[in-house]
Amino acid sequence: MRLMRLREVSEVYGIPMDSLYRAARAAPGDPHHLPHVRMGAGGTIWTREDWVEEWLMRMRSDAGIPRRRWSTATDLQGELKRLERRLGGGS
Repeated sequence: MRLMRLREVSEVYGIPMDSLYRAARAAPGDPHHLPHVRMGAGGTIWTREDWVEEWLMRMRSDAGIPRRRWSTATDLQGELKRLERRLGGGS
């Protein structure tokens, strides 16, 4: 088992740091979640190479996971209203 800091993951895989931080902040039940551990006084985020590989497989374009279009609760509420209208359940 090899631990990597997010900076190293970014360099090795070419993934932007903001994408990695967003994935680490996602709730564990969220398919966008990147498993990790926090260690040290600064709460440095570490992840395992195999966790990154598994996360990348989930993020594949053909994996069937809907991509997010929102960054705030207001954006999410708007998306939910659009979905309700599309399904005929909203006003």
